[in-house]
Amino acid sequence: MTMSDPYAPPAVIDAPRPKSRTSVLAILAFVFAFVFAPLGLLLGIAACVVVGASRGRLRGMGFAIAAIATSVVFAGILAAIAIPSFINYMKRAKVVEAELNVGHCADLVVAYQAFNGALPEGGDWTPADPPGREKYPPNPALWSAPPWNAIGFSVPDPHYYRYRVLREGDTVTCQAEGDLDGDGVRSLHERSISVVDASPIVEPTVRSTEPLE
Repeated sequence: MTMSDPYAPPAVIDAPRPKSRTSVLAILAFVFAFVFAPLGLLLGIAACVVVGASRGRLRGMGFAIAAIATSVVFAGILAAIAIPSFINYMKRAKVVEAELNVGHCADLVVAYQAFNGALPEGGDWTPADPPGREKYPPNPALWSAPPWNAIGFSVPDPHYYRYRVLREGDTVTCQAEGDLDGDGVRSLHERSISVVDASPIVEPTVRSTEPLE
């Protein structure tokens, strides 16, 4: 009969490990990465922290990492689409200045011709400095010279475009020139008024070349 050693250490019985489960947060992060990338990114980061701190009780680190990667990719794609669209939207808002002022200038030229029986003379660009990203400061003195004082045109507020009345025979063209992004490529907005048999013929709309440059 074998006697047990009274001095032997007691046998160690391994306790059963709790069964791990997949983190719901990691799954949500992966789903939202395709639906709303910023939220998917935040949930993915949170899921990485929670799963890592669970010491094996939670699974889903792969979901969390995939959610972060997918969110970054989707955010990059959205930014590549949204940023240029936003820039063009801002430019279109600025183009309205040129279209309104050129249209107003053409109306004043028609009124001048009706009152005086002749078209006004042309003039140089006002202001003389080339356009750029920054607005021209208001300068009432610039608009007190011909041909602006003759037709009553002025731009009293800060503005992005410079303006000119171009006279070519029996045709006068109101023009606006701009360079909204300052890259040297300029836009031109113009509307012409011609006199035929003593009657003014006005272009129906403002013509634009490189309006958004």
